[in-house]
Amino acid sequence: MIAWPSLAMLLFVLAYLASALLTLDGATRIVPLMAGAVTLMLLLIDIVRSAATQDAVMPVPPRRELIAVAYIAAAVISIQFFGFWLTIPIYLFTSIAWLGKQAFRTALSVSVLTSLFIYLLFEVLLGYNLYPGLLLELW
Repeated sequence: MIAWPSLAMLLFVLAYLASALLTLDGATRIVPLMAGAVTLMLLLIDIVRSAATQDAVMPVPPRRELIAVAYIAAAVISIQFFGFWLTIPIYLFTSIAWLGKQAFRTALSVSVLTSLFIYLLFEVLLGYNLYPGLLLELW
């Protein structure tokens, strides 16, 4: 049995992909399709994994979920003020180290490699300048 949050996310991602295909031109839809496809793939993996281990799944305390949602909201606000290039590595590092309780070296490696991958993908391959943020844009 699929959990309701997973089903809701699946419907949202499918609607997001359909909207990108139906309403955006060829050049504009590349990023939404890439993000949607990756999200869809990860969601399907999670659904299969959770269905296979349904008995072993432990419920997440509501407080922990609220902290995770607040953390994402803080990242979105940070992107608005400080842009992607400052927010992404800090968000990744702190979420892996603090929320994920992983080793410092793991958090640092993942945040640096992911930031580098995002830079190469968007800035170099797609020629798309990511938003610098309100404060850094004025600088």
